[in-house]
Amino acid sequence: MTGRKIWLAAGVIGTAQLVLNSIDTMRGASFRDHAPYMAYASGLRHLLRLRPGHHFNAYTLERIESSHCDVFASIYDMGSAELNLVLGSAINLVSPFLRGVRSPSLASMLQPVQIWTMRSFSRIVLDATGSRYSSHLDDASTDDGLCQTIAAVSSLGGKVWRHNRTPGGLGFHYHDLRMTLDDGRDIPVNTLLRRWSDGHVLCSDASILPTIGLRPHTLTAMATARYLVKKQSEQ
Repeated sequence: MTGRKIWLAAGVIGTAQLVLNSIDTMRGASFRDHAPYMAYASGLRHLLRLRPGHHFNAYTLERIESSHCDVFASIYDMGSAELNLVLGSAINLVSPFLRGVRSPSLASMLQPVQIWTMRSFSRIVLDATGSRYSSHLDDASTDDGLCQTIAAVSSLGGKVWRHNRTPGGLGFHYHDLRMTLDDGRDIPVNTLLRRWSDGHVLCSDASILPTIGLRPHTLTAMATARYLVKKQSEQ
């Protein structure tokens, strides 16, 4: 591939693998993921009946401090979800014959609550081939955001029976791609690409976001990519 300017936007994992396969002096790569909690609650069916729509993502809870969202949670109505989604989540089973089939109302007896906080991040480390990885969860042993969300669910009449943490890499909110040099130093992917290509190859996907907010970051990634491409194209 040749061009005066090449924009790399293959997604965080795809970008990492392309860079690792293109530059020999790499030891590996790493990126951040937002690995939220999943709490399993009951007692919220009265809220599900009150809402006007029937999307399975029923309600959003947020805590705002000084104009900053430091807790974001979604309450799910699994009775409004496709049956394949429920079966895939519960027993890792899906069927093409069940496509479009809605779950029975019995699935709403338990209301999952997915919770993102300022502590529920993880880092994924890739080896030099980009095919083997390890994950490291941030310390969330004393997470005020989690405690506040469980208290909020209780105030709405619900009871959280248990909660667990999404494994690193399965949050799918990837960002902050850093490349590991042979000497062990980690540098941002665009810093590496500028040096390697004399500024002719740049990344413009979520790999270049050093941090993300707790709300879904898709629009942030798209706006950043548009701004970066527009700015560099005008130079």
